[in-house]
Amino acid sequence: MKLFGNSGYGKTVADVDRHRDIQYCTDVGASMLINNRRFHQLDVVVVDSAYEIEMDKKVIKYSLPHHVGFFVYQYAKLRMLQFYYGFVDRYIERPLYKYCEMDTDSAYIALAGNSLDDLVSDEKREQYFRHRFEWLPSESCEDHNADYVRCRLAEHPRNTSAPCCLARKAYDKRTPGLFKIEWHGRGFFGLCSKTYYCFGAADKYSTKGLSKRHNEIDKDMFLDVLTNQRSGRGWNRGFRVIKSSVLTYIQERAAVTYVYAKREVLADGLSYSLWLYEKGVTRTGVFNRHDGSTLETPFYVYRSRTYWMR
Repeated sequence: MKLFGNSGYGKTVADVDRHRDIQYCTDVGASMLINNRRFHQLDVVVVDSAYEIEMDKKVIKYSLPHHVGFFVYQYAKLRMLQFYYGFVDRYIERPLYKYCEMDTDSAYIALAGNSLDDLVSDEKREQYFRHRFEWLPSESCEDHNADYVRCRLAEHPRNTSAPCCLARKAYDKRTPGLFKIEWHGRGFFGLCSKTYYCFGAADKYSTKGLSKRHNEIDKDMFLDVLTNQRSGRGWNRGFRVIKSSVLTYIQERAAVTYVYAKREVLADGLSYSLWLYEKGVTRTGVFNRHDGSTLETPFYVYRSRTYWMR
């Protein structure tokens, strides 16, 4: 269901200008295609002296509803910023948490406590628990919300096993715009976008462009990239159907990259500089980034379904 939802709006913002026609041929066919005005790129396939040639398309049709994809992405970003400034940063002091990474619909947060509830200051606890259900799945129904707040403030045991409370909790788990805990553990390595490793009782990781089936991926691989300042490499294996033939391929990829192009990482490997452009003047601010290798405080991944459309 998640893949179906993502592909639905992701396709609407596809850049059709980058679409190419791929052809495979030998020396004779390659010479003819290179002289074609639509020729774009040639790659050598080692096996059997074959060539992979990219050709520009004869006709490009601009028929995708781009406004749908832009709407979903921009409102998802807006909800992520609302969650940070309107909830996390509002009720929790900044030394007690650290944003390590943020994606379209998820936030990777290091906490100096067991949960967000434990980090709220005493003077903000009442307001926090009264408005908690606006951001996180509710632990009680509307009828029992006053009792829930009173028990949380007094730190008394609370009964949330009533059928109405259980129904509300189950409903909120599927409600778009609310943030649910997807994973929690002990540490996090974040190299760049879509390339991270979360470790704990159950590890969670992403290596965009590198197959998880054909490579042994663990936190030591990410730590080695940070320590040696050299990108990690791996292998992809698969097959492609060309006309009536099925060809297998083996491809080496430098997917676990050390390069972070969005900001300048400083010499300590933990801090980075952020450039703010205003009326042609460049201002630089330095922000600290958490070191995942020494993180021993609980780490949580909160995810929202703001992009799901019903």
